Amino acid sequence: MFPHGFCIYEPTCSDYAYEVIEKKGLLIGIPRAIWRIIRCNPFSRGGHDPVTKSKDDQKSSH
Repeated sequence: MFPHGFCIYEPTCSDYAYEVIEKKGLLIGIPRAIWRIIRCNPFSRGGHDPVTKSKDDQKSSH
């Protein structure tokens, strides 16, 4: 019925969780992944929701 799965977010919640934990570490990544899963419900608009860089990440890259 849904050949590509049925997820309202891009990337999917599991891909988001892997990416945020890899980039931010466990202490920041797990709460952000849980928050994403909580937001994934029929009343949410969904859409493109990538792992964003925080202000600290942007400062360290310059």
